[in-house]
Amino acid sequence: MVKKADNFFVKFDCKEKMSVLKPFGNTATAISYDETEKAALVVPTANGAWESGGFEFHGFGDADCREYPVFAMRVKLKNPESKFGRFYWRTEEVMRMRDLLGPAIDCWQFVLKANFTYEKTADWQTMYVDFSDIPHPYFVGNWLVTMLTPFNATGEGVTTDDGLYIDWMGWFGSMADAHEYAGEPYEAPAKPEIADPLEKRAMESSLRICNSAKDLPKIKSEKVLISDYDPEVTFKHHPGIAYYNGKIYASFSNTPADEDVPGQKIVYCVSDDFYHWSEPMDLVVPGVTPCTKSEHTDNPPCIIGGVKAACGQLYCSFVVIDFLPEAFDENGKFMPAGNRKATYRNYIMYSEDGLTWTDPVPSSSSNIHTDVVSPFGEHQRYVAHGKLNILSKDGKEWVVRRATDEKLADSDARCSGHLTESSGYQGPDGVFHNIIRSECGYVWNSESYDEGETWTGYYPTNFTSASTMPVCTYTPDGRIVWIGSPYYDVRWPLALYVSEDGYNFDKGYVIRDEMYEMQHPGYAKGGPFAYPYLEDDGEYLYILYSKQKEVIEITRIKWSDI
Repeated sequence: MVKKADNFFVKFDCKEKMSVLKPFGNTATAISYDETEKAALVVPTANGAWESGGFEFHGFGDADCREYPVFAMRVKLKNPESKFGRFYWRTEEVMRMRDLLGPAIDCWQFVLKANFTYEKTADWQTMYVDFSDIPHPYFVGNWLVTMLTPFNATGEGVTTDDGLYIDWMGWFGSMADAHEYAGEPYEAPAKPEIADPLEKRAMESSLRICNSAKDLPKIKSEKVLISDYDPEVTFKHHPGIAYYNGKIYASFSNTPADEDVPGQKIVYCVSDDFYHWSEPMDLVVPGVTPCTKSEHTDNPPCIIGGVKAACGQLYCSFVVIDFLPEAFDENGKFMPAGNRKATYRNYIMYSEDGLTWTDPVPSSSSNIHTDVVSPFGEHQRYVAHGKLNILSKDGKEWVVRRATDEKLADSDARCSGHLTESSGYQGPDGVFHNIIRSECGYVWNSESYDEGETWTGYYPTNFTSASTMPVCTYTPDGRIVWIGSPYYDVRWPLALYVSEDGYNFDKGYVIRDEMYEMQHPGYAKGGPFAYPYLEDDGEYLYILYSKQKEVIEITRIKWSDI
């Protein structure tokens, strides 16, 4: 596939080749031809934001991105002390989906992104990007355009004298092909040898976990809007749901604008028929509910782990975020997008009637923790809290079990993005699976072969997923259910996958795919279907979720239809 690059090879060795470059999105980029370097020169005409360095390549010719997933170009920064930015790529299918979904989704979600590590040097260097492992379902069709922001995101150190020389090489079938074309040696990355037989088993087992069903039919469902958009409360998220004494309890966090800022409280609504819901009732109010004040603010944000039912009572677990002084400006005002370093305190409160609640008590390994509760088998209960696995056999006494620090550090090193937020299940073969969110386009998996006592490190699966929390449960007849969004970087649509063996999720449905356009942008807001939570009453599966983190909606499906 090396010769394919000849069909759209661009070397900016003369002014006539410059027609394939143009600025995008603004006029703050100057593109010229440099006689000395015999190359294109892109210069920011305004100091500061990364958009200053943006430009596009056009006129590629046909290059199918599945057949030619490797991009290569020669680059040299005019000022070696500058910093490199990002590349963005678009395909025919990406643009089709952007046009289909419209303004309800940020169009930047429909581009493929990559950062480069640029070595500070005055010499030319070849830069390669390999997209062959990206599972994006929109990663089909021909490449249309490449967008480059060559300067650092903050603008620090970038001046109008900076610039980037480029010679664009093209698309290739593999990294080896691209290096051969460039006349550079290539050595494939060595695959790590895994000596521990259980770790090797987990790595191989994880690759068996896949969602092979792609063209999903839409399942019959009912939906109800629980809490509509409110211009006074424009952020609503962290949903939790419980079925208790014939009633459904839906809980969520809310603030006037942004996620996890001072004043974020926890509310809940109640229904006894699914169709009609109470107005939101306060459950945890920062600065009012005991234990919710902190050193630096009287109303620190509270994040709900969800109202749930267990052992004959309701419980609500939540986290108080104690931001450090760096999160506030010199006048004591909180900075939503600033330094958000903080410490965290976990609490739990109980209710027997759903109306009166105990005061919060600190939660520990002996209490139920935050996040989704998943039953493991018939007797074992499990709470996935990031990389913590909290287990109980009676729902009263809980123990914390997780992989060793060395295994977790190794997992993070192997993952190109961070691992956080998880759910889990036990397969028919008895293996416990901790399924965790990543930024890589796939969920990752840790396993236990001794009923949760010890855990392996995390390994990538072949189960495609948006960067969002996965949620797992069981059908009444024992099949395993995963609910979330299967498209890389896009929390849409809301889908359901089913597996009989815990590895091959070969049956699936679209639950919801209608659009909702965000009414009020805010910090960390987004996601047409964000963070679904699950509950069932034996006949129905209930799915509670936020839409763009500003309205709360519930959908139910009959188990008999799955």
